Amino acid sequence: MKRFSIFLIVGPILGYVVLLIMSDGLKGISVIFGVGFLLLLPFAFIFGLVPALIAAVADLVLERSGVMSVRRWFTTGVIGYLATYILILNNYFAESALSFTYGMGLTGAVAAVACSWLSERGPAA
Repeated sequence: MKRFSIFLIVGPILGYVVLLIMSDGLKGISVIFGVGFLLLLPFAFIFGLVPALIAAVADLVLERSGVMSVRRWFTTGVIGYLATYILILNNYFAESALSFTYGMGLTGAVAAVACSWLSERGPAA
C-alpha cells in the first residue's frame, strides 16, 4: 500500500516538475513556485495517474520476483518512460497530430526511478 501511495502522490508531481524544467530549461524552476504551478497541478495528477499506476505495478512485480535495487530502478524507469507515451498514443493516430519529442518520456522515467527508490528507502509501514 505504501508503494502505491508513493507512486500515485509523488509520481505525478515529480513528473510535472521535470516537465517544467525540460520545457523551459532552468527558467522552469521559477515557475515551480508560481501560481501557474498550482493551476496546472490538477491536470498533472489527472494525466500522471495512469503512468504512475503502471510503474507502481511493474515495481511491485519486480520486487516480488526478486530483482535487486539498481536493476529494479532501471527497469521501472524504462517502464515509466514507455508508460508516458500511453497518453500520447491517441494523439499519434489523430488526423492533425501534435508534435512531440522523445524526451517527453523522461518525465515518466525520472518519476518512476525516484518513486521506486523512495518506496524501498522509506520507513516500513
